[in-house]
Amino acid sequence: MRRYPLKTILAIVTLFTLIILPFLSVFAAGSWVEQDVGTLQSLRAIAKTDGTLVAGGNTGYLMRSQDDGATWLRVDQFASSWWQDLEVEPDNDVIAVGDGGSYAVSSNAGATWTSFSLGVSVNLFDVERNGSYGYIVGDSGTALYYSSNANNWYTATTGVTDALYAVQDMGDGTAWMAGAGGRLLRVSQSGLSFANLGRVVVDNIRGVYF
Repeated sequence: MRRYPLKTILAIVTLFTLIILPFLSVFAAGSWVEQDVGTLQSLRAIAKTDGTLVAGGNTGYLMRSQDDGATWLRVDQFASSWWQDLEVEPDNDVIAVGDGGSYAVSSNAGATWTSFSLGVSVNLFDVERNGSYGYIVGDSGTALYYSSNANNWYTATTGVTDALYAVQDMGDGTAWMAGAGGRLLRVSQSGLSFANLGRVVVDNIRGVYF
């Protein structure tokens, strides 16, 4: 067994006490508390706008909290829509997307909602808006891109049939999309061009961030 001088041991202990231990305590200070939100439905998405938390989930539940999550109020329910994701737009409108092509918008921090048709009926899993650009992805290789000039969403041609679970809008007309079976796509020209990078892993990719 290798033996270390006493000075070396004391130096290591001092280093741990003065530098490493305080660093670890910063992470230990944060904690999670289970919170009753007043529903047995699963909540799949959460967003924050104007100091208000908005959550959405199964059977169309849309809820909001104005006290940092201490209490929640159900504000709307689209029974046929199971919400998968929420996104805050640059103008602070909140977008909800979900199963069966469901799409709804709130312009008052989640207090009231209006549903719109995107012209698709597949399940939608993720939505991203960044300035003038935006993307929505879903089942069967479905992707939609946002045109700020027309203030509308359009269906894109991705060239794949895999479910797309996640999208990251880079804010410059490009984006990344990922999905089932490790599928990865790079988007350019604001949603008009797609480069299929193949299957980068064997598992489903549920999130992407650069």
